[in-house]
Amino acid sequence: GGGAAGSARVDPGLVRRRCHGQLAGGVFRARGARRTNRRRPARVGRGRALRWWVYSSAVEDPTTWSALLRLVSEEPDPHVAESVVLLMVERVDPTTATEWVDLLPAEHQGLPRARLRDVGLRDRVLAGDHVAVDEVPAWTRWLQREVAGSSESQEVLSVLEASGATRRIRGLARERMIAQRRRDVGR
Repeated sequence: GGGAAGSARVDPGLVRRRCHGQLAGGVFRARGARRTNRRRPARVGRGRALRWWVYSSAVEDPTTWSALLRLVSEEPDPHVAESVVLLMVERVDPTTATEWVDLLPAEHQGLPRARLRDVGLRDRVLAGDHVAVDEVPAWTRWLQREVAGSSESQEVLSVLEASGATRRIRGLARERMIAQRRRDVGR
């Protein structure tokens, strides 16, 4: 989460109160929202959106991650929990990422486990480890996009430029290769 709300520091106690419907004063006001004294009954969609806002803000602040882990383990909507876990898998070490994935019901662990594998492969590629370039076109779109924008491997980038899954991925790989050539000429 970018934007003004995403840059705010999140207090774990506040996260806990807001996420579980115990809003201080009964009214949640987003930054810049009108003040109101009316208490509205929580609607399912509003509650989910509020929890998502709090979770996505907390993901950006490592000091809140232990509280966030507890909250996500109690999240009533498995789709919201899965979305938070997907964000966290990209930010924490593999062992901790596995703990996050294990919080989810078994039927919601497939995509996060695949993302965990992709994060490991991305990290190896970006560290300069050799990869089988014939497997690159079969990578997930997420992995292709991540590597296309950051890789130093001309071999991987040329495969992504030629056969990336989307126009955006092919363009990112092409731009990255051009930037590397310019940088290498300047040396």
